[in-house]
Amino acid sequence: MKKNIILFLAFSSGALLIAFIVYAALSDSENPIQSSALLGTAENKKVVNAPARKDIVKLATSDYEDGHEFISETHEFYNQTLGWGRLESANYHTQKTKAEEILAALDGIQIDNNDLNEDFGKIEKYATEVINSDDRQAMRMLHRLFHDLDIYFNGYHYNQTFGVTSYKGE
Repeated sequence: MKKNIILFLAFSSGALLIAFIVYAALSDSENPIQSSALLGTAENKKVVNAPARKDIVKLATSDYEDGHEFISETHEFYNQTLGWGRLESANYHTQKTKAEEILAALDGIQIDNNDLNEDFGKIEKYATEVINSDDRQAMRMLHRLFHDLDIYFNGYHYNQTFGVTSYKGE
């Protein structure tokens, strides 16, 4: 009888642990797994291997060498400050300063792709929202946009996206 109770408790505990892990992965809004790997979307199956041409995005004046570096470094900033559950505890002043830097980098930008132009328009919109208020959803969207562009535009061998960009590679 004791053996049956122990087996039942072990099985129940294992099932609860698995349910918790799946729930946590699906509910973590900054974790791209929720939109691809666990749900098996088409986004998860497409891997972009080649970076976009450098002449598609030309920054007028900026601290960045090119659009690739701008996207990569900004995505890294958001990973460090918002990723893995840090959205609600992120320092607003730091986020506002980054949003101002983003708008400065976008000033005079030349984009030779309609989808990228649309995505950078979204980035400008959300950066402005962060500057104007402590808008955590706008911060989340900036992180997601730069995440997806880092994969599609920079051609990273990574296939978990949020599906928020119009640009999906060339």
